[in-house]
Amino acid sequence: MSRAAGRTVTLRLPSAPFPFDGVVPETGQPFFDATDPATGERLHTTAQGTRYAETRHYRDDRVLVHVAADLAAGPAPVLVVFFHGHLSVLARDVIGRMSIPQQIDGSGRAVILIAPQLAVDAMDSSPGRLWLPGALARLLDDVAVACGRWLGLSDPEPLRRAPVVLAAFSGGYKALAMGLDRGGVADRVAGIILLDAVFGAVDRFAAWAAAAPRAFLAALYSRHTRAGTLALAAALDRHGVAWSPAYPEALAPSARHLVPCATPHPALPVDGPPRHPLGDLLRRADMLPRQLDAALQHRPQVFAALHKN
Repeated sequence: MSRAAGRTVTLRLPSAPFPFDGVVPETGQPFFDATDPATGERLHTTAQGTRYAETRHYRDDRVLVHVAADLAAGPAPVLVVFFHGHLSVLARDVIGRMSIPQQIDGSGRAVILIAPQLAVDAMDSSPGRLWLPGALARLLDDVAVACGRWLGLSDPEPLRRAPVVLAAFSGGYKALAMGLDRGGVADRVAGIILLDAVFGAVDRFAAWAAAAPRAFLAALYSRHTRAGTLALAAALDRHGVAWSPAYPEALAPSARHLVPCATPHPALPVDGPPRHPLGDLLRRADMLPRQLDAALQHRPQVFAALHKN
């Protein structure tokens, strides 16, 4: 029997990663570091040397929010923040190609998915505003207020305190790393899921795993991120953090799994294995608190009405 579908909406938020008009922390240089001589439009130069125009690639302030169908049952939710990879847009790739809302519904978990648009259809991992201290917390606060209205909550505070799982595919790794490092939500992170995403930030991921013994780490990797993931394994070893190369039967708090896959990189977020790996890992993760707040536990009629709309 297939599960009921949740509800997906797209918000335009001032706390979204873009537009961004600041400085790149790694270089100290302005994000827009060049100008198109023909049009006068500002350009951003990526680490690989490609230049992208501001209007087409860095002005989208949309954030996809999906409230899982299983929230209707009444358990307290977990916020899953998903960072897409390169050459992606929300509707075509996060909803369409990767089926992330469908994976959330299939997990059977009470989840609110938050997927911000990063650089639009570009080979660029820039986190935008997520480079700034506390930026991820501000984004989650804005989503909590919006979801609180939909769920009929007079106070969004329970959602502001909800546990968080950070997930990324491919080039989304840098935004995830910034969320861990300076996002202002470190004390709420219940786990991270990396889908062929260890292209860098190895020391950040390993240091977080060592400092968060009650939060899980699950990484699936193809040959594209084999070098980065093996470097992460070595860093975990240096920190004295045990890990397993086996896919988890149950993803308990404190579990660390770095799992090799033969799947080609573009297909991994859908085909895993197993198929729909984000949803499967969430299903296996014992991360939901028994009760976050009574205000969320006693509103099944509100959740049911939400999913009829």
